Amino acid sequence: MERGIQTGSRKDKSNTQITTLRKADGLLTKDAQETLRLMLEYFTPEDNDLEDNEQHKQVRDIRARLLTHQTIVTSQEKNSEK
Repeated sequence: MERGIQTGSRKDKSNTQITTLRKADGLLTKDAQETLRLMLEYFTPEDNDLEDNEQHKQVRDIRARLLTHQTIVTSQEKNSEK
């Protein structure tokens, strides 16, 4: 009897983990911590307001106004409790 290729039926249900990545210099990361750091640097770039487009500027402006409003409300609530 000929055995066919079975797909989708793994007996080993373990999760695959990325342990090393190749860095820009061609070397591999040395441990999980360095791998995670490299992934974070790649997938979450630095937030630089000098490179904002118009939409980003609007989001920053809205956020600043909301934070200012929240600070004022919190201060007023604290003062009314006294």
